Amino acid sequence: MHEPVLSGECLSCHNPHESPNKALLLKPPLKLCVGCHEDMTKKKFRHVPVEDGECLTCHKPHGSPNKALLTKPPDKLCVGCHDEMTKQKFKHSPVEDGNCVECHKPHDSAIKGLLAKPPGKLCIGCHDEMTKEKFRHAPAADGSCFECHRPHDSPFKGLLVKPPEKLCIGCHDEMTKQKYKHSPVEEGNCTACHKPHDSPNKALTVKAGAALCYNCHDPIKAKHVHSPVEEGDCVACHKVHDSANAGLLVKPLGDLCYGCHEKKDVDASKNHLAIAGKSCLSCHDPHKSEKAGLIR
Repeated sequence: MHEPVLSGECLSCHNPHESPNKALLLKPPLKLCVGCHEDMTKKKFRHVPVEDGECLTCHKPHGSPNKALLTKPPDKLCVGCHDEMTKQKFKHSPVEDGNCVECHKPHDSAIKGLLAKPPGKLCIGCHDEMTKEKFRHAPAADGSCFECHRPHDSPFKGLLVKPPEKLCIGCHDEMTKQKYKHSPVEEGNCTACHKPHDSPNKALTVKAGAALCYNCHDPIKAKHVHSPVEEGDCVACHKVHDSANAGLLVKPLGDLCYGCHEKKDVDASKNHLAIAGKSCLSCHDPHKSEKAGLIR
């Protein structure tokens, strides 16, 4: 029950004989309510019913079976006006549970959207496990969670604002412009290689170095292994997202090989005279071989 009702102080709100206000109120509703509850109207952003003095949109004036004299249980009250936030397949757990005040202040707030805290601090209050690693995705580090996620509901898993294959390239489109693309890039499956929020590995990779590549590509084992392969330095020869060269090579094949192997030494070898002008791969395997010199 409302405190004046409990204490029998009806005249703290009503005139017993006459009033220019409906229900014989002493003052218009907003002025009457803020006479005791002024702390709920001081912030920059106000809930529309508070702004309009429509307190009875949400509260019963005398008594209610619901806490805070609400007209309905919290899970039903908010969706009475905000039902557009609960229609998609995937819902934020506070929305699912009807616990709107876990994120929002019901009357006023210094923060847009009546948020209880600034967005970054609000989200990590529950999701702090996503910001603990050394390397962080810029939106996660900046607290700009809404760049990638919808706060209430979404047709996409993870409450994403767009399908995964479209979301990442919204910022990283420079990684998809070349002729040849890595299959996860082609399929929009960025999380096959990257963690979306934070990672102990540079570039937010799910594993470090060659261990990441070997998630999909069989580990390379043989008597003789190309030194970049042996060192787990796949990116010495390959681009990870896209390339103008087949095999995602960082340079055209000849230029790539001569980046480490001196052309003059190759040309001086008698073994190369008969195959002048042919591809290095005509005789050499680029990764491994049971024969010396990576001969096929």
